[in-house]
Amino acid sequence: MVKKAEALFDIDSYKDTIIKDFIFSKNIVEAIDSQQENIFVADDLIHKNIFPYGYIPETITKADSFVTVCVNNFKANSANKSFANIEIKIRVIVHRTRQSVKGRPGPRVDYISKFIRELLDGSMKYGWGRLELFNTVEDALDTNHAYRELHFKTVDMTLTTQRKAGRV
Repeated sequence: MVKKAEALFDIDSYKDTIIKDFIFSKNIVEAIDSQQENIFVADDLIHKNIFPYGYIPETITKADSFVTVCVNNFKANSANKSFANIEIKIRVIVHRTRQSVKGRPGPRVDYISKFIRELLDGSMKYGWGRLELFNTVEDALDTNHAYRELHFKTVDMTLTTQRKAGRV
């Protein structure tokens, strides 16, 4: 049985893994900030543009692009260091003045979301089973920010095998 403190630590490590994968993705980093005068060292995005919680701190004062990471229904097995029944909610938030992406017809919120979906959807890296995108939500956070939420969850290996075989 996993102790509550251990499970919380595992959630922290789990979110850290997701965020590190985001900052190691050149596409995601460039989509978050494509202003040439503002190129980041990717690690600088953490707690400035990418947050391991579901909100943007009030200390953020500039028009920018942000990504938040939330993990729900987390079930950790400390014996074999595996995770099951995971739901990940990624929220991509973009200020209205940053929506335009040079050379792209769609808004930045969708551009960033596309790269996050490509990284996470179908991955076997994030838990027991394959991670699947099961829902997206687009809305306005306020009069200045649009957002898209991407909801992922791990799919049981047995169910995944049955789907491929046409039994479900």
